[in-house]
Amino acid sequence: MTATLSFAFLWFAAGALVGSLYWLTLRWTAELLAAGRSLAQALALQVARFSALSAVLAGVAIRGGALALLASAGGLMVARAVIFRLAARD
Repeated sequence: MTATLSFAFLWFAAGALVGSLYWLTLRWTAELLAAGRSLAQALALQVARFSALSAVLAGVAIRGGALALLASAGGLMVARAVIFRLAARD
């Protein structure tokens, strides 16, 4: 039981780390669009963000299974809440 919890916590932490990077780059993409810069650059960054997250989550599902995927997705959502709350303060 303890091994399963530590396994889940490690995947949760990994999901939070990947999620933090994902949501921070969303802010970068939004700033590119708001500044009126190159639309192609903003779209390329958006596609890269989505592709990287998809690849990471697929790898987690293949390597770790359902528990790892659920824990990673939970970390991703916690990172979303934290990043959005920090962005609201700015």
